[in-house]
Amino acid sequence: MEESKDIIKAKLDSLNDSSIWTFAKQDTNFENIFKAVCIFDSITDLSEVNVEQYFASHSLPDGFRCNHRMLSSAQLFGLLTKNSSSYSNESVTPVFRELQNYPIGSREFNVIKSEQLLKIKIWAIINKADNTNNHQILPVFFIFDVLYKLHECGIEDISLDQLYTYVMTCSRKEEAENCVECLLHNPPESPLTKTFASKCRMWTLITNNSKLFCVSEGRVSINPNYLEFFYNHFYMNKKNVIDAVLSSILEYHDAYKAVLTTVQGLNIDLTDESPKEYIDRRSVKEDLKELPIQQITYGAPGTGKSHGIKDLTVGESVIRTTFHPDSDYSTFVGAYKPVMEESEMHVVPVVLNNGASFEQNEGTFKEKRISYKFVKQAFLKAYLGAWKKFADSEGVIKPQFLIIEEINRGNCAQIFGDLFQLLDRNDENNFSSYPIDADTDLQREIELAFASEKDGDYPNPYKLSKDIEIEGAVDDYTSNYGSTLSTDVQKGRILLLPPNLYILATMNTSDQSLFPIDSAFKRRWSWKYVKITNAKKGWTIKGPDYSCDWWTFIEEINKKIATATNSDDKKLGYFFCRPKKDTNYIDESTFVAKVIFYLWNDVFKDNDNSIFNVTSQGGEPSYDDFYKETESGDIIPNSDSVKKFLINVMGEENITLSVSRTEKGSQAGQAAVKPETITPSAE
Repeated sequence: MEESKDIIKAKLDSLNDSSIWTFAKQDTNFENIFKAVCIFDSITDLSEVNVEQYFASHSLPDGFRCNHRMLSSAQLFGLLTKNSSSYSNESVTPVFRELQNYPIGSREFNVIKSEQLLKIKIWAIINKADNTNNHQILPVFFIFDVLYKLHECGIEDISLDQLYTYVMTCSRKEEAENCVECLLHNPPESPLTKTFASKCRMWTLITNNSKLFCVSEGRVSINPNYLEFFYNHFYMNKKNVIDAVLSSILEYHDAYKAVLTTVQGLNIDLTDESPKEYIDRRSVKEDLKELPIQQITYGAPGTGKSHGIKDLTVGESVIRTTFHPDSDYSTFVGAYKPVMEESEMHVVPVVLNNGASFEQNEGTFKEKRISYKFVKQAFLKAYLGAWKKFADSEGVIKPQFLIIEEINRGNCAQIFGDLFQLLDRNDENNFSSYPIDADTDLQREIELAFASEKDGDYPNPYKLSKDIEIEGAVDDYTSNYGSTLSTDVQKGRILLLPPNLYILATMNTSDQSLFPIDSAFKRRWSWKYVKITNAKKGWTIKGPDYSCDWWTFIEEINKKIATATNSDDKKLGYFFCRPKKDTNYIDESTFVAKVIFYLWNDVFKDNDNSIFNVTSQGGEPSYDDFYKETESGDIIPNSDSVKKFLINVMGEENITLSVSRTEKGSQAGQAAVKPETITPSAE
């Protein structure tokens, strides 16, 4: 206690008239400050205009007029640059340009306004007070930090005079602990509080532009609606922008300027009495910001399309499906299907002819019978999983991926049905722009999934721990059920894709697609082309007495494919086929079955097939030439034919000859002709 008294005394003794956070005597209303910058922005040539006189003679169309000194407030809020002592050398910032896109008072406007309020600091360039040259204070965060620590100790409010005396006279964020220690003992206010109150316009600025704090009967507290929300949003899940501001706050240098004058995406509206995060894609994981919400990756077979998606989604929740000609809405979304389930059967008493009776199992018994149950398929599983992650999130929303392989092998119009409408996403927040009504079966299944503890005999993985809250996510939404958007989604009445549901698909350009994708469907996707490149794995094609480089073969065969088909669609990618495990070469069996078969059947069947001339007999080439029968009756690749085929494609200069084991034996002790290159033969 004595130590606390000493801290309080030391604090009071250190104060003077200039200790309080001060601010220029200008209008503190953000909207009016924005309007002042609008007037400034209307000046066409700053070098030929006296800014003070211009403000005296000009107003906005709504009649707003102000003094040019309000521009200093605009600099504090990051709406105007601060490069010199003359406004003629300044310009509007990206923050101001972003604000111009929204009506004053709109949610988007208030979100940016709130962000700028959080980023302001105490700095001498604006408030002209010498004692603030070395301040390292973000006033909003500092006040909240002190009051929250007091809340944790059971103190919910302090007097306004105590706020002036002990909180708003600090110059370093590290002083928060001593500040709290003083306030825990209900300390006296400074005799200077009347002076502080007249000078401390920073408090007026904060309370005029946010609902974060409450002032009632001279007592200051955190708005109870914001208490845990603000703490969880900025402390438990610390935003990178706050770290950036705190690390660059020593002085008003370029690092702080960059943060202050650009929109960082804190996504919180402090002007709302009931706070909620402004939902858009910036709430999603940092490393997914640049990933399109719906993307089709396409290219030649073997270019690594699926592998690229696998690398991107490693460690994330993934639902994967593959389209095929028989795919339809029920196999993509879900439908009722017959299943075997245990049913409880009632025992019927048996009466014998002589009047005697007996009962079995006294009431009921269980028996497996066929019943019908709604079975969720890939889309519905991903949809429910995404909404659960969205509703349960604290700050960063975990993504849910729905991966569709071979999307062009199915009839997309038939498979997606009315879900097609949901693919039209809002560019601002990545929700579906146009919700659709769910049919009765689907509505019932979604409502149960979000509310039930069990899914049959197993725990229900989709049960929400918190209600969905997405008001405002869809512009001008009107419920057909006299309810809210959030409730309609949670009850399953409407379908709406959340911003954390990523749909990624692959498409082989070589596939003979049975169902072409129409332009309206294509328009709703981002498209990513995967180029054929050398993966530099060092793979080779190897036979008993030869080998060649796999990538060289890819390059040469793709030239011939391009000549024959006038297209890139049929070309081979590096991963079209792979070596067997623990080897770095593609054997003849794999090469013939995968590569030659594909080239024969899908590429050169109706084109020049001279590369398949691999025998000396002449006549039309035959795929049968690539196989032979052994003495034991086994069918194996014809090594001579495969080698001849490779020579036809690559030229002899790209084939490396080797000496087979049998040849080595016959050549022992003889002068053999040395081949162009000697390499170990395959065992």
